[in-house]
Amino acid sequence: MVSTESLVRESSSASDAHELADYKDFNAINIDGLQQAFNYYCSRRHSRVEAPLSGNFAPSIADQVSAHYELLETITPDQTGLQATPILTVAIPASILGESIRNVVRTVGLVQAERARCNGNLNVVLWANTRYKSPRFDKAAITAAAQSRYAELRSQLNQLIVPGVRIRSGLQILERPHLRMGEVRANHMEAVAVDAMQQGLGYNHPVLWLDADTTFIRPGSFQQIVESVAKLDSNFVHANTQYSLDWASRTPLAELDPTSKAVAIAEIMRRHFTRSGLEREYDEESGLAFALGTYLFARGVPATTRIGEAAKLVEAATHNHPVQQSEILLALTSKTELETSIHYVPSAHIGMSARRHYELAHSKGAAGLYYPDGGAYAQPFSNRRNPTAVGATSTRPASITAKDMQQLLGVRLEYAEISLGRPLTANERHKLQQPITKLIARYF
Repeated sequence: MVSTESLVRESSSASDAHELADYKDFNAINIDGLQQAFNYYCSRRHSRVEAPLSGNFAPSIADQVSAHYELLETITPDQTGLQATPILTVAIPASILGESIRNVVRTVGLVQAERARCNGNLNVVLWANTRYKSPRFDKAAITAAAQSRYAELRSQLNQLIVPGVRIRSGLQILERPHLRMGEVRANHMEAVAVDAMQQGLGYNHPVLWLDADTTFIRPGSFQQIVESVAKLDSNFVHANTQYSLDWASRTPLAELDPTSKAVAIAEIMRRHFTRSGLEREYDEESGLAFALGTYLFARGVPATTRIGEAAKLVEAATHNHPVQQSEILLALTSKTELETSIHYVPSAHIGMSARRHYELAHSKGAAGLYYPDGGAYAQPFSNRRNPTAVGATSTRPASITAKDMQQLLGVRLEYAEISLGRPLTANERHKLQQPITKLIARYF
């Protein structure tokens, strides 16, 4: 294992902005800044290994971080041309038993295609994960299934060799009664952080979160994200994300099944409201990017977060801004603090599969369409107080009517007013409502 002493070591003796500036070496300041951020993270973060489940005392955070890094293995061989410092790390979590291997391989292929449009090399850190509830009842079966699927995934990734792209992956199987994406994401990022430090990367090294079921990446998006993070104007940047019906590509809307029609119209509705500027965009996890040092000084994602990790991370960065971070930022940028809000990169586009929305709409009707992954919105209609798990399906599709879609539009209008902090004017309401009402009438 990586020794904890080598991880949490003394950073340089500089304790204020003037001493940091005396380095006269941006790279040295940058590398030392990441070490300081990591030390801060380890000193403030509580161990997430729970004694009732592990049967032992919880280890130190440094031991835990080291253990997560040790799960990583390099998929691509050494001759991939990664001698130069990578300009971006793409972090991809994947449910090894829930996500199709085909989707994961497609996503990695899309990342590799971006290498030709970037001014440097790329890291990919894939975090395969799953959980079991009981060592007595399901541990052996789930572990065997996960290891078999992971071996298959590694075999396919071994065929994806592109110069300048290094792929590393790890498999973690947790004993947990419930899935907490915050814990999965936090464990993943700890492995990413140590991996970056082992490569000699710095505070401002960009990390991009990407879903395992990504359907497209607009050419050149990664380079624009890297440049936006490097400016250090804001703590976070974000690509423009869109959901796509990848199972029904090139099929006219009129020819889709009723559930696919509903999913398509709900996505058109979402984009329409966002483009209007009258509704704040929900910050998806996929497409979120930041300097690694920013993540560590924010103390990372709270492990208790069930879903909505992006919002929790932004909130954490708002409340955690230690003196050391201000000193590093001053030395690197002549600023002591950055905007906490997310800066969207207009020309960077990332597409995600809407299959989870389809599954929820299939089982729950239109009630499953309104941001089923959580975030700022409560689920509407009859299931508002009793939402079911993401991914739940039934053999009999729920019916979705024009009335349901109109109600969905009404909930969206309500939230637009909440986002604005005031009622919509008659003109604003008409602008938002009219095209969607026509669309619903046409297809339902």
